[in-house]
Amino acid sequence: MIERALKLRHAIDLFFLNYRRIVAEGYDISQDILTPQDWVDLDHFLNILKPFKDLTKRMEGRANKSGSEGSHGSLHETLESLDVLFKKLQEAGKFADDHPDVVSTYYSHAIDAARIKLEEYFGLTDATPAYRCAVALHPANKFTYFELEWSHNRQWISGAKRVVQEVFAQYEAAAAEADRMDGVGQEEEPEELEEEAIADNSIALDPLQQARKRRQRLAVTAMSATRGKKRVKLTSELDEFMARTNKTDLDVEDPLEWWVRHASDYPILSKMAFDLFSCPAMSAECERVFSQTKKVITDERNRLSSDTVAAIECQKHLLRSGILA
Repeated sequence: MIERALKLRHAIDLFFLNYRRIVAEGYDISQDILTPQDWVDLDHFLNILKPFKDLTKRMEGRANKSGSEGSHGSLHETLESLDVLFKKLQEAGKFADDHPDVVSTYYSHAIDAARIKLEEYFGLTDATPAYRCAVALHPANKFTYFELEWSHNRQWISGAKRVVQEVFAQYEAAAAEADRMDGVGQEEEPEELEEEAIADNSIALDPLQQARKRRQRLAVTAMSATRGKKRVKLTSELDEFMARTNKTDLDVEDPLEWWVRHASDYPILSKMAFDLFSCPAMSAECERVFSQTKKVITDERNRLSSDTVAAIECQKHLLRSGILA
């Protein structure tokens, strides 16, 4: 609306210039005439609102859109977008303070109000560690992002790092438990075989075979214990990832695809990355898919269950995305 108004400024000014109120009843729109100062403020409002519009459209975009896979609407972009917008508001606020003769106090107050609201949204991201973790696990960001973008607040940096490390520790614990259970299962299998063999006189084991079985059982136990200990290194997968220096990582646009290629290098950390980068930052795409269901339920198919409709939409989405052939 502001953009269109600025393009039609001369027409709007001409309309008010020629406007004459015919009857006394009703609202007198001549009170809404825009002054030269109003037009200046509108021009500045347009400049400050454009990045808000662009980033909002980007965040609600399709993350699997051809040419921008994984780079539009991904979870890591939430904090990045808030940081960009906050800097824009800071610059606008500084300009308003330095040039009170250019913009009105109304514009200055509006910028202050927007900054307060954005700080409120920043605070809401503290409710879940997912936002900071997603930023940190982007190969082009890592912890360097926080050190560069949040250099004005060391407490924010240390807090973000701590949150990422705490979440990764949970994945490490889950992986260690899975290894332990896997080792227990492998350990019990030879025992059962030996007991069955001893019970069956037709396949009785001689002393040498029994010794070999014992060694196999001990080897399985040792492997299970070693597998768990291997997780406890001088440096964890998270440390290794943060220490990774590869210039090509700085050009990564699709973090999910990068983690698919490097899953074998970081078996635990990659699981954390898959969980994070599989989450959309907004529900816009979900809403678009939901809106398509009205085409599924027709007058002739008005008794389809919700599970059936969900299955149809899921299959259609998978086919369109190329996940299913």
